[in-house]
Amino acid sequence: LRSLAIRLLTIIFLLLFVKQPGDVLPYLLISVLSIVSGHIWNLFYALGKIRFIFKALAFTKHLTPIFLIFLMNVCISMYTVFDTSWVGFLSTSSAVGMYTSAIKLAKIAIPLVTTLGLVLIPRSARAFAANISNPQHLNTSFNFIVDTSVPICVGLFLLSPELLRLFSGDAFMDALWAMRLLSFLPLLIGLSNLFGMQILSASGHDKALLFCVFIGMVLNIAINIWLVPLYAHNGAAIAMFVAEVSVTLATFIAVQAKFNLKFQFMRLLKSFGISLLFIPCIMFLHYMFANNSAIILSGILICGLIYIAMQHLLFRNEFILLGLNLFRQKLNK
Repeated sequence: LRSLAIRLLTIIFLLLFVKQPGDVLPYLLISVLSIVSGHIWNLFYALGKIRFIFKALAFTKHLTPIFLIFLMNVCISMYTVFDTSWVGFLSTSSAVGMYTSAIKLAKIAIPLVTTLGLVLIPRSARAFAANISNPQHLNTSFNFIVDTSVPICVGLFLLSPELLRLFSGDAFMDALWAMRLLSFLPLLIGLSNLFGMQILSASGHDKALLFCVFIGMVLNIAINIWLVPLYAHNGAAIAMFVAEVSVTLATFIAVQAKFNLKFQFMRLLKSFGISLLFIPCIMFLHYMFANNSAIILSGILICGLIYIAMQHLLFRNEFILLGLNLFRQKLNK
């Protein structure tokens, strides 16, 4: 809730104070303050709940796991933070702009997909410490990731032209192919977060997770060096896509090798099947509207309602049933 409140305030301040290319300083201040305020808010909240003791600290035993986490972050940063830099080194400034537009729009909904996972990491750690072999909440997390990310991926794919025109302008339409390829990132990152952070890291298998992200880093760098000089921003999009696919597969294989966990992969097909109904819906909206904003807003609303209705009617989706029960309880009060 604290994170959501800060994100909403950040968006409001960006819309109010960043209106032209020269508003760099307000943009930087808002970006930095949003991060700092979140940490300060969490710190004061923690101080009211926990008593910190600084005497007789045995910190040396924590150096090895912290170093492993540091190496993981370095590997992940090489293909998630420095991806734009690779395009700049190996191609043109125009390619950097195209790739930046595509990747930012493709990643816009990822916090929604990964939020539940961040909350469940402590529960995973407690479950594995108690030798619970198949914690139920992991299946809940998998189902939530699939149910939310699949329609987001399909929606991003179908609405890519309108999103690029609205947020970047007609000059960035060359980024369309890259954005459509990157539109699958919410699903890939959501699943790799589940397999990697909620399972491998929470169970103490940080070395296995480090190896998985190292594979993604090596593949990303190699493909960038190979394809970016040839295909510019499209080559970088391929490199990012392959890296995320490889990390997701590697973490899943590592999980299967260490645990006997079962996930409902048929749920992926069900969600994709329902999301295919978005195609005629978006085609109809293209016929009805010429305005990009109208197509995007009406598309999100109508496709969202279709997805929720079909999930409820065909599969009795547990998240929708939970939401309906909560809504009825509120009405009864």
